Amino acid sequence: MKKVTVIGLVTCAFTVLTGCGNSNGQTSANQTSSSHPFTTITTINPGAPMNKYNGSYYEPAGMVLMPLAWTKNTSDVNAFWPSLATKWSLSRDGRSLTVWLRTDAKWSNGKPVTAEDVKTTFAALAATGQDSYELQAIKIVNPHEVIFKRDPAPFNLFENQILQQVITPAQVYGEFLPSDTWTLIAESQYLGANQKLQTLATQASKKLTAIGAKLQAYNPSTKLGRISDGPFVVTGVNTGQETATKNPLYWDANKIKVQNAVLYNYTGGPNTFALMTSGKTDEATSGMPLNVEKAASRTPGNQFFAIPEYSFSGLLFNEKSYPYNIVQVRQALAYVINRQFTSKIEMPYTPSKDIPMVTGLGNGVLQSYLSASQLKQLNPYNYNPKKATSLLESVGFKKGSNGQWLLPNGQPWKITLYDCAGDADWNVGGSYIANALTSFGIPTIHDVVNATAWAHNQALGDYPISFYWDNGGPNGYLGYSSIYGAADGYSQVNGTLKHTSSVQQGNYIQTPVTLNVKGVGKINPGELTLQLVQTSDKNKVKEDVYKLARAFNQTVPMIPTEDEMVNGFVNDLYYTDYPTNDSLVLDSQYYFAPFEWMDLGYVHSKS
Repeated sequence: MKKVTVIGLVTCAFTVLTGCGNSNGQTSANQTSSSHPFTTITTINPGAPMNKYNGSYYEPAGMVLMPLAWTKNTSDVNAFWPSLATKWSLSRDGRSLTVWLRTDAKWSNGKPVTAEDVKTTFAALAATGQDSYELQAIKIVNPHEVIFKRDPAPFNLFENQILQQVITPAQVYGEFLPSDTWTLIAESQYLGANQKLQTLATQASKKLTAIGAKLQAYNPSTKLGRISDGPFVVTGVNTGQETATKNPLYWDANKIKVQNAVLYNYTGGPNTFALMTSGKTDEATSGMPLNVEKAASRTPGNQFFAIPEYSFSGLLFNEKSYPYNIVQVRQALAYVINRQFTSKIEMPYTPSKDIPMVTGLGNGVLQSYLSASQLKQLNPYNYNPKKATSLLESVGFKKGSNGQWLLPNGQPWKITLYDCAGDADWNVGGSYIANALTSFGIPTIHDVVNATAWAHNQALGDYPISFYWDNGGPNGYLGYSSIYGAADGYSQVNGTLKHTSSVQQGNYIQTPVTLNVKGVGKINPGELTLQLVQTSDKNKVKEDVYKLARAFNQTVPMIPTEDEMVNGFVNDLYYTDYPTNDSLVLDSQYYFAPFEWMDLGYVHSKS
């Protein structure tokens, strides 16, 4: 599992915990559940401004700031549980979404949560360049009713994306947004040929950028920065942990059975495993080696859980890097790697039938789009070194006298496989893959890079081959946009697709714009991906997913090595009623667990 910045995947250093006293979890036999804080893990940057729009600050959703609604992680992208919103209605043309807010929601300083907070939130998102959602206006009908209006281009995820958004207080951020902010947002989205309107769009974009820069630089006081409408209020932050206490003004305070929480800081996978095996957390989620799972299972109170997720991980190619611009090379490497084995060692809980297919979607998603006969048309890329040899020789590769492969120009072929430190499943898989490639005759270095540097360098196109997580979820568009989206140079505004080949503008996958796919013909993968959310015709969506699956299967921009799983531990010494037997809640809540569990009525103190 690759969600390394979300609660439930990350943890703090064991050395930090040992000197922190009873506030740090299962450290005293005398503690009861009434005095024991709920302990979990998150990313902490104590030096960052307490500003939601500053890129250095992170706060887990569901703890202090609430979304309009909680998504259900199913093939129905518009299935939600209510949160700040009690109900919502999408217009027949899909361009207008009306949302009704709770009338009993309050911020922790006693002020009501209103439609003004919602309007401010989406204006701030657009101004800071985080996401405009292509909104052209937001109309406040009354303090608890708001209407979102977007451009005329069809977009089937409009409702989904709006409802998932966490809402921030206008009393903290509203002063940075001029009264004409929404006029600027609408003007900035113009893409037509009218020169006057083009100039107006450029000017509006510059003004929004200036507004966003001031907003992102804002460093609110502790009093303002800790305003909450969720079940908890932050009480303290340092390099090792964050503490929080129950918010008595939360609208569902009676449902929250946890009085205090401690969130430990993530410092890497090894310390996550140390916490799991020592019982220092009440909840911890991470991809883990089998020996860690076995050791942690012996810890008193620990309960292991693992359920399939709708994503996959594997090796991503930068197709501008020689020789990985040659499709036969990418295909050959898929045959060299025993993916049945990598799937088992990277994610030991994955059933053998869930070995990821080379299609661009997780297996659980793929089968909801493709028929059995269509699936049979796809190349499984079963382990076959002889086939790999044949493919390489067909494009001019040959083995030298020392048994190592030479490039067509006669130079030795060597690989550096870039991996992300702290991702134990990737790390163990990367070690095996490097050995397998070396044994095949391609000397391979497995370079495990600091997580920050890995993400930065990959986005700059510095890695010819690196691990990558396709985190699309159960929706075909989201799955394919992880490959044929921003990382491949595609973007869209108001339904218009744009493409750039520039690495500086974010294209670090570099697949060709046109692919000639056997049995399908020529396609533009970016266009097909966008079409998945521009039509309500389910048969057309399935047809386009089939074309994209065939294209991915033939061109292999990525070699899947594992179907991801949600797996981790909860500890029942002090708390009970975890949703470990409710796969819908457990999987849907992974991004925000365990506070979303609490919001839905789970996690109760044993006392």
